[in-house]
Amino acid sequence: METIVAAPVSTAVKQKKIALVGNPNSGKSTLFNALTGLNQKTGNFPGVTVDKKTATVRKKISGRQIDFYFTDLPGTYSLYPKSPDEEVATRVLTEKENPDHPVVTIIVADATNLKRSLFLAGQIIDLRLPCVLVLNIMDEAEKAGFYIDQNRLANRLGIPVIGISARTKTGIDQLERLIAGDVTIPAYGFIDVTSIGEEAVKLINKTHSKHSPYQALHRAHRLYRTDESWKKKLEAIGFSSPAVQAEESMMRYGVIGEHIAACTGAKAERSLFSGKLDKVLTHRIWGYAIFLLLLLAVFQSIFFLAEWPMQWIESGFASLQKFCAASLPGGILTDLFVSGILAGLSGVVVFVPQIALLFFFIALLEDSGYMARVSFIMDKLMRRIGLHGRSVVPLISGMACAVPAIMSTRTISNWKERLITIMVTPLMSCSARLPVYTLLISLVIPKIIVGGIFQLQALALMAMYLLGFFTAIFAAWVFSKIIQAKEKSWFIMELPVYRMPKWSNVFYTIYEKVKVFLFDAGKVIVAV
Repeated sequence: METIVAAPVSTAVKQKKIALVGNPNSGKSTLFNALTGLNQKTGNFPGVTVDKKTATVRKKISGRQIDFYFTDLPGTYSLYPKSPDEEVATRVLTEKENPDHPVVTIIVADATNLKRSLFLAGQIIDLRLPCVLVLNIMDEAEKAGFYIDQNRLANRLGIPVIGISARTKTGIDQLERLIAGDVTIPAYGFIDVTSIGEEAVKLINKTHSKHSPYQALHRAHRLYRTDESWKKKLEAIGFSSPAVQAEESMMRYGVIGEHIAACTGAKAERSLFSGKLDKVLTHRIWGYAIFLLLLLAVFQSIFFLAEWPMQWIESGFASLQKFCAASLPGGILTDLFVSGILAGLSGVVVFVPQIALLFFFIALLEDSGYMARVSFIMDKLMRRIGLHGRSVVPLISGMACAVPAIMSTRTISNWKERLITIMVTPLMSCSARLPVYTLLISLVIPKIIVGGIFQLQALALMAMYLLGFFTAIFAAWVFSKIIQAKEKSWFIMELPVYRMPKWSNVFYTIYEKVKVFLFDAGKVIVAV
């Protein structure tokens, strides 16, 4: 795949801040992993509990050593935020004083759904930020017969455009050479916003430092949303943020339609294979049945596969405790070390196999594209009890550990639905209860086969988990009646095509989740 450069490339700098931004399911995190390898650090953005993935990587490009500081911004559909994740991404891009504000922004677009991705790209272009449009998943687009004229698209947008496949690392070298050079600001804007916000732009530029039209309009939207006095000033000149956003969106999609018609050779459609599967997996009856069968298969696997490593860990710590008790002199300190610290560590580490296995299966379902379908089919049911389609993932994750599950609720934009999800997630049967379930089931339930396939013990285990699930559902319904909110929410999700999971992403997810359990929850458990 060739690189298309719409701006001249000059000398490199010693260090460059690079931000990756894109829609959810566009392959942004996969590209981040391909660019950074294992040099990543995970923390939180200042002041918010939103994951911050960064990496400093030194690369030798065209004979020069360059330090890249990469930031993987949370997925967002627009620069008008609807959730804490989108708010963080918007602030990093729009506030020059932000410590993570980039020198170059890599806009990751799904080549199989270019129309959706160009909306966000157009907003970043209008912010006059030096940026590169990366058309990811080009291999799947080409297989589907979807052709994109990258040269023409680059000329129409006024920014560099490059086609890659982050999963196979095709085009990564060309991208690195491109961002190592001098990526200039876009040659021209995406749309002319003065016709819809001229008075607001004038008002902002009178009281703030001089901005480009879209930068001023974007600031007006933010002040309208966050500052009551400014909201009154803007309304006094006839500015309504929702109405202007709607008009702006119509303008953007009109321009996007022109670009799509001029630069693509076929309509991007979901593959026939994905379409056929969706008729079954998102069916209003069979969709739920298949999901329950998959959960049963996951529980049956966890019930048996985690048993052996858990026994090894328990016996290993027991042997270590005996050895230390026999080798160390008797006393309070030895008792504290043997019966306190080692026993505490054993009580934490012993759950790692179950947590790793459960997140392994969840990562497989997410990376294959199935988990998006689960959120889709469950949304209608969840809304009846005050939850959100995205609540499904935290609830399932809560079966492993409530700590990372509660952290994942930040992608739910509506505060009421997010709060209810946080409150009911601990009702799910987490891995800490699994040994108790296992012991009781082993004592009470006989080892017999039901239907020639399933173990009765596995069915009993699933019943225990379903009991926790339905208890959480009932509690959510009660909370939805108690907690009142006027805010409305919409569930918009692009269903990605089905694909083979990328194993490096799966195992990195397991590593991150296990690390959160060991070092965040584990420290508290050991201390107690």
